[in-house]
Amino acid sequence: MQPLKKSKDATPCCKICFKEIKCDAFHQIFSNQTICSNCIKNLKPEFIEFKIKNCKAIAIYRYDDVIKGMIFQYKGCHDYELKSVFLNYVKNFLKIMYFSYIIVPMPSYFKDDEIRGYNHVEEIFKELNLKMEKVLVKNKKHKQSDLNYTERHKVKEVLEAKNAEKIRNKKILLVDDICTTGSSLRAAIDILKEYNPKTIEVLVIAKREFSEEERAKLSEKIEIL
Repeated sequence: MQPLKKSKDATPCCKICFKEIKCDAFHQIFSNQTICSNCIKNLKPEFIEFKIKNCKAIAIYRYDDVIKGMIFQYKGCHDYELKSVFLNYVKNFLKIMYFSYIIVPMPSYFKDDEIRGYNHVEEIFKELNLKMEKVLVKNKKHKQSDLNYTERHKVKEVLEAKNAEKIRNKKILLVDDICTTGSSLRAAIDILKEYNPKTIEVLVIAKREFSEEERAKLSEKIEIL
């Protein structure tokens, strides 16, 4: 029996729909695409600008059902191959935009990373090939999705800095997967500011949008973006 040989001309395949990726756009000539044009349209990258603790922030997508399902499959179902799809279409632009920044990822509890086999936020943003410093640590279990909105604002109690002198007078890009109320990002920004970085900006994969009715109900209890 002849051993299997790797094809020299392997057909690029979309990591979402598994269909062949066809070079039907100019930008695809200059990048290694892992997602097809149809799936890019379904994801609908928008670049939503907002502010958090006076820091400039950008969300690449709105947190709709498509993105919610994709993140759950990647993070909750441990589909590691999806790590490259969230930034693939925009990563060259982001590399230019943040070329002088150091990435600081929002942390997960280490036992969750051990079970999953990887840190989901770190793996997504490694795609940018920028320097990364893991100076934030989550010191105990604190799963945001299991908490109500008021309890989420206690997140600062479970975050701490480690070897954070590395970020002094540096341009920091704080990254996360989802921004809901922004409580985790606020807590992280407060901690990072203690080490006097030159500037802090925020980049998240998706941002949860609240309706006017939801905002009215929550505004008396918590601050939401």
